[in-house]
Amino acid sequence: MIGLVSESLRNLLVAKMVPTTNVTLLSPAADSSLRNGINLFAYRLIPNAFLANRDFQPVHGRPGELAAPPLGLSVYYLMTSYATTHEVSGDAEAQSQLGEAMRVLYEDAIIPAEYLEDGLPPGALRITLQLVDQDEVSRVWTALELPFQLCAIYEVATVDLATVARRPAAPRVTGTSVSMAAGAERPRVTAMSPRSGPVGTTLEFTGEHLAGWTVTVTVGGQDVSPAGPVTADRFTVEVPPGLAAGRYAVEVDTGRLTSFQSEFEVTA
Repeated sequence: MIGLVSESLRNLLVAKMVPTTNVTLLSPAADSSLRNGINLFAYRLIPNAFLANRDFQPVHGRPGELAAPPLGLSVYYLMTSYATTHEVSGDAEAQSQLGEAMRVLYEDAIIPAEYLEDGLPPGALRITLQLVDQDEVSRVWTALELPFQLCAIYEVATVDLATVARRPAAPRVTGTSVSMAAGAERPRVTAMSPRSGPVGTTLEFTGEHLAGWTVTVTVGGQDVSPAGPVTADRFTVEVPPGLAAGRYAVEVDTGRLTSFQSEFEVTA
């Protein structure tokens, strides 16, 4: 895919530059006899942050199957110009060629469909001249172990690298069914007995519409709740050990809907 993008850039420059100029896709370190005219060198690839969160996509012609999203890349090109150095005007011809190439890429910032290689969608590739710090440009030439050359750097975005990962599409929801049931009467505890006795005394609570509800009971702040929902309109708990003689608050919560408060006196 990256090679198709490079070929498309070459097609555009060859077709639009005046006069017609040779365009190569070589490393600047390649044999100098091969470099003549404009040269485009793809030297950097970075992921496109704006497209990093794309979801799985439908596969054309294969219903029920999803493809992993393509890897979106931005490709950076180093564009240089080569021409025979004149004894008087020096590199003026190479500079003119570079300017003409920059004009073409400026006027056709989105590569027209007629210059795209097969497999590239129309309107997908945008060319942007980069304002690059001179130190970065110098580091590129230093890495190539070549003397600095007048150049321009372009970003081409976005290049989508297709994936081969597939997964089945989730079945479409065709309907929903919701069943809800609520009691017409609120559960509540109405009475407790006895009101006094030693530790270990069985406390009986009575009320209305208690069956099926979970209750929480504390005596003096200690949890003595029955295990699981109650099964009738009455239930029992035991006064916990370790309480000294005295009066203690009894609190009952029924399904977080109603509460009951009383008092129990622990006798010696």
